[in-house]
Amino acid sequence: MRMTYAMFTSHCFAEMSSCMAQSHGVAKDEARRLRERAYGVFMGWRVLAGANDEIDRYMSDEQKLAALLA
Repeated sequence: MRMTYAMFTSHCFAEMSSCMAQSHGVAKDEARRLRERAYGVFMGWRVLAGANDEIDRYMSDEQKLAALLA
């Protein structure tokens, strides 16, 4: 199945949100692993979604996803 930009962005947002939520209340090493996974998802999204023709939408979504990592 081919994913649309919106589907892919939504999937990445959910994965990043899940990792960041799980990183609270766990051991330090596990929390770091989960945060690194979320960052990896973000970087993958940037590479794959960056080819999107809708640059304004991409920039807006990039800011929202980056905020999850803060």
